Amino acid sequence: LPVSEPYLAMAYCFVLPFRLDAVGTATVVLDMQVLAAIMTGNITHWNDTAISTLNRGVVLPYQRIRVVLYDDAQVATATFSIALAGGVADWSNNVQPATGPNIRFPVADDASTLFGSATNASAWLDVLQST
Repeated sequence: LPVSEPYLAMAYCFVLPFRLDAVGTATVVLDMQVLAAIMTGNITHWNDTAISTLNRGVVLPYQRIRVVLYDDAQVATATFSIALAGGVADWSNNVQPATGPNIRFPVADDASTLFGSATNASAWLDVLQST
């Protein structure tokens, strides 16, 4: 008889909280392409065409997206970066290293977005309304 070995299966669900008072209780959708563009600094405002296209009928404000990165969530950072690398075709071309706990998201170059040590490359994000 063949021997079957048990294995551990694990799944992550990413909930990226954000605050955008201007839309009230409307649901705002962000897909992997949009998240990657936010993390690389290619999308900087809520009313960007890519976000508006995903959210037809929602009036999105011309308001800067402020990304807040935490430097103490290495497992979550590694897993989030792996999801981006797997779901966004050019992620690995734009971000080096593309995955792992020591990734430095390009948007992190704005030191005002970091909580904790700005020299620690590990990061987790909350997409928040800027003030």
